[in-house]
Amino acid sequence: MKNQILCIAAAMTLLCACAARNAPISGQSSSTAAPVPPAAEEIHTGEMRALSAGNEGGYYLTGNRGGNQLLCYIDYEQAVEVPLCTSPSCAHDSETCTAWIPGDQFIASFVSVDENTIAFIRSPSDGAQTIEVADATGANRRVLYTAESGQFLQTIACADSEALYFLSEELSGSVSEMRVYRVPLSGSAAQPEGAYPSPSPELLGVSGRNLVLYQYDWGDTTEEAEANGCEHRVFLWNPETGEETTLDTWHSDARSNGRSVCWDDGRLYWVSSDTADALHWLDEAGGSGQVDVAWPAEVTGAAATFTLERIVDGRALVTVWGPWGTDLLKRYLADVSGESATATEIPLRFVSNASERPIEILAETDGELLVHFAQQDSFATQVQEDGYPTKTVEISNRYGMISWEDFLAGIPNYREITAP
Repeated sequence: MKNQILCIAAAMTLLCACAARNAPISGQSSSTAAPVPPAAEEIHTGEMRALSAGNEGGYYLTGNRGGNQLLCYIDYEQAVEVPLCTSPSCAHDSETCTAWIPGDQFIASFVSVDENTIAFIRSPSDGAQTIEVADATGANRRVLYTAESGQFLQTIACADSEALYFLSEELSGSVSEMRVYRVPLSGSAAQPEGAYPSPSPELLGVSGRNLVLYQYDWGDTTEEAEANGCEHRVFLWNPETGEETTLDTWHSDARSNGRSVCWDDGRLYWVSSDTADALHWLDEAGGSGQVDVAWPAEVTGAAATFTLERIVDGRALVTVWGPWGTDLLKRYLADVSGESATATEIPLRFVSNASERPIEILAETDGELLVHFAQQDSFATQVQEDGYPTKTVEISNRYGMISWEDFLAGIPNYREITAP
């Protein structure tokens, strides 16, 4: 049942397939959901693009400072993390600082919109959520959208040249619905796009004016899941017209996730989630193929879970869990450019929550990777309002740049990120 739980949580982006009667169906348009198309003048042109925390020069993240947070930027070339504040004498401890965020607020979807603009969702402990944008330096921070009553902002999904697109959960009594909104960067009023498909799918990426979505349905009860298994599909969805185009469908039983997939550069890649097998791909035009992968003996035929993490520089990174017990994950790499490849272990790991896990890749740029390569836990004593001390665990993460060559060779030659 652990695989079922992982799939339901969608925490490891695991997808599944097995039955031959549910083989891939490429280019099949869905007949479900037929919203009224918008007027021609309301349809936007130009490709949408997926957003991330990184850009060519660096990576955006939140840092901790005295129980509060700071909006920060990691400069790849200098290997330094700096607050997004343009005042050289700032103490970064109050609202006068453009980087400062009170500790009772939560920052999500911190993304680089373009070379000049950043955006994020701010969730206060009380009050309405907001989508805020700022210059790349942190200056000129401003509210772009404020959530209404019963509206819960989920994520900034993507952008085009003029606007951001975000997902919002909206409650009306006991009924919940997910919608997509388009909010212009100019500050104009946000416009609702289509209702998000139901059951709510996971966003894998963007293609043209479409979102690439993964959707699954285990049924309404555990008994249904045990009896009927799960139906899965990956499809393109246009938020303006509601049009859906199925890329792939499959079925799994309750004991397997069947596949793990990722979307990269116009292709859907997948591996079996519980068998050391080939790596497969398909595209929007109906093309498909596979790379026959030679796996090491220790995972061949073993009870294991395979997770396709990402495609980096034409190579697939696959994490394997299971053969070595619950406290160790291993990562393997396989070239996807040919018809066959050998899975090679990348041994760089660190300990997190008493378990060994592969170093976490945050971004890639110019032959280097930005990685989370170490975690240090320590106990701190804090005095509560009633005067009694309490011990808390403080987690300190270490980040660094590593060359692609050193990563492949398993050499832990990090340029550690420092904070001034």
